[in-house]
Amino acid sequence: MATETTRTDELERSVVPGVRQPARVETRAAVGGRSLLSRIVFLAILLLFTILFIYPFIWLVFASLKPGAEVFSNNLIGSRIVWENYTDLFGRAPVALWTWNSVLVTLLSAITVTISSALVAFGFAYFRFPYRGVLFAILLATMMLPGAVTMIPTFLIWDFLGWNNTLVPLWAGNLFASAFYVFLLRQFF
Repeated sequence: MATETTRTDELERSVVPGVRQPARVETRAAVGGRSLLSRIVFLAILLLFTILFIYPFIWLVFASLKPGAEVFSNNLIGSRIVWENYTDLFGRAPVALWTWNSVLVTLLSAITVTISSALVAFGFAYFRFPYRGVLFAILLATMMLPGAVTMIPTFLIWDFLGWNNTLVPLWAGNLFASAFYVFLLRQFF
């Protein structure tokens, strides 16, 4: 221990300008002890937040397996497990159709907004044309419009096209790009 202290003192005294000095030497016990304690505290905090954030999902799963009268009781696990809750759900409501609709709309939305936003962003990034900056500013200004302002005109457009009460309006609006994604992709290009 004394030799390490002497060695570091000698290194500190022999500083020559313009010459790279070796890193300061610390004992393994000091480094290991400090990092072990910090790792334990860090993992304890992570574990606490993991439990905090995953508890609602755990409660949801256990509540779905309880009898109807016990769903909101203080016990996490009910008096008995009722697997019939799931078969009743699929028998009463078209959950499979709802799941398929969600998957279809999600995929079509993601694909259309990615392609259309990338094309617009590429145009703004690589082509030099008159009023490019003004058009890009107008595009960015559209992000300041709240959805409530455009809700009725959007509904009227889809109703005029005859696509009201279909899945098309849920994804087809993405064919016209998203200002946020255009901004991000333009910066990338």
